[in-house]
Amino acid sequence: MRLLEFLTELWGWLRIFFSFSAIGFIVGAIVYYNKRDTIGLIISVIIISVFFIIGIIVATKTWKKGGTMHALSRTAASPELDKKK
Repeated sequence: MRLLEFLTELWGWLRIFFSFSAIGFIVGAIVYYNKRDTIGLIISVIIISVFFIIGIIVATKTWKKGGTMHALSRTAASPELDKKK
């Protein structure tokens, strides 16, 4: 049972990490697209690196705080659908 719990938490960690990484890649690509020279490349790499590190930090803190799957399930929940009309 512990292996399954670990694998689901790892999956949640990866989802949180990749969401921040994707934002970093998109912002970095936009910066590089608008400034296609060495300075633009350096700025893009810095932006991507910062979001990469932020993704690691946020995912790890979420895992230690209460579990990544718990945090992700709270954001995906829709309490308005639980109420009966």
